[in-house]
Amino acid sequence: MPELDPKNILCEPSRKNTAPCVAYVSYKLQQLNPDANLICAPADHLIADEAAFEKVCNDALDFTAHIKALVTLGIKPTNPNTGYGYIQYEQKAVSENVFKVKTFTEKPDRDLAKTFIASGDFLWNAGIFVWQVKKYYYCF
Repeated sequence: MPELDPKNILCEPSRKNTAPCVAYVSYKLQQLNPDANLICAPADHLIADEAAFEKVCNDALDFTAHIKALVTLGIKPTNPNTGYGYIQYEQKAVSENVFKVKTFTEKPDRDLAKTFIASGDFLWNAGIFVWQVKKYYYCF
C-alpha cells in the first residue's frame, strides 16, 4: 500500500493477541485524536460488496461518533452454520439499521442454528466492532 503514510502503520510491539493489540491501537489513536473512532476487524474476511460494506462502516462510525455505544456488525445468515456466533437483536431500531443486541450465542449446534434462522432475528457475528476511542479506552 504505497499510498499509506508509514507513520499510520502501527506495529504490535510484541505478539500478545487481539485484546492487547486493540488496547495499544486505541491508546495511540487517542493520543493522535481524542475523538477518533475505531473499526476492529479480522483480516481474513471476504467482502463481496465493498460499496455496501463501506456504507455500513460509515454508518457505524457516524453512530458511534454521537452515541456512546460499542457497535458490532452482523451478517444475515444464509444457512445454519455452526462455525459462527449468532447475535439476536431487538426488533425496534435504535437508529436507522442499528439495533440493540438481545443475546449472543457462540457457535450453536445445527438444530439451534436452524431455530435461530427460522426466527428471523439473528445474525452471524462478523467479529467487526466499532467504537469511539475516548468512550471505551479505559475498558481495556
